[in-house]
Amino acid sequence: MSNAPLVEHLEEYADVMVKPIVNTARGDSTFAVFTFRGGKAVSNNIDASKLTSDVVPLEYLREVSKALRDNCKFACDRTLGLWRRYYVYTPDSMFVMGWVAYGDYGLDTPTGDKFVVGSHRIINRKYSEDRDQHHMSFSTKMVTAVRSAKRYILPIGHGEVARRTINDTNHTVAAFNSEISSLAKVALSKIGLEGRLAEVSSSDVWAELCHKLDTNNPFLSAEFERYVGEAREKINVWKVHQSASTDMYCVRVYERLGKQVFDVNLISDLPNQYNWRPVHNADFGNRRYNSMDELPEEIMNKISALSICEVGGFVEEVGHRSMNTLYYVYA
Repeated sequence: MSNAPLVEHLEEYADVMVKPIVNTARGDSTFAVFTFRGGKAVSNNIDASKLTSDVVPLEYLREVSKALRDNCKFACDRTLGLWRRYYVYTPDSMFVMGWVAYGDYGLDTPTGDKFVVGSHRIINRKYSEDRDQHHMSFSTKMVTAVRSAKRYILPIGHGEVARRTINDTNHTVAAFNSEISSLAKVALSKIGLEGRLAEVSSSDVWAELCHKLDTNNPFLSAEFERYVGEAREKINVWKVHQSASTDMYCVRVYERLGKQVFDVNLISDLPNQYNWRPVHNADFGNRRYNSMDELPEEIMNKISALSICEVGGFVEEVGHRSMNTLYYVYA
């Protein structure tokens, strides 16, 4: 699912009539978006009456929609030909719930066309974890595939949202902390001190230099004295960040049933969290706040500060705007 488009990207196509495909070269992605109402395909961006089943049997899509109570949309990249996948999603989600297809999705040996369901919830032990097929189910019978779709194509919970997005914030925070460490090391190098910051800043030599500054004992070189002062400033900043909280809230802001909603979980010790580990604090859990009035003030203030940043923006002691509607803020 790592190559699946974001829902917000698919929704950009939902109300824009797409042109017939002339060039099928990769890079010219054109998504057809449609849903089913009363068993009939309906779309605002394609002529649904001409929606063919050249790749995936239309009846398969209709039955999957029915199994999901017609509470979903389908989107497919029309440039992919025989490898076309039909992503399944709801407009208020961040990630697609899964996808369905029809074809031969085996590895090297042809296995024949089958009905396929793809979802991160599927664990197919016939394939190794590094294969896409590890998260696919296959069936020669449509009814069996529809049952699999109903079982595995489900809304993506906020814990999974955090798991999928945490690495970007982790790298951003690590880069910021690395910059602080680098500035301290450069400042120390000007006075001839090298090595790990924790060791240098607790050494007798460093203590003596700081003592001379505090007691106004003159240095032989005014320039050297200035460098010591600058180094101490950088070391103090580094120490503050070393002792600062590394817990962060992962907050998604979106509209649901016409109201603004906030999904929140707490990630403990973020620098040591990666997307293959459980990331949210079990005691805090996954919480949903149904209005700004319900959202804790400390979280609301930091989201407000980050909302004026571009996606990817980071503000010290505030947090990181990971995506358009996703924020990581310091707890």
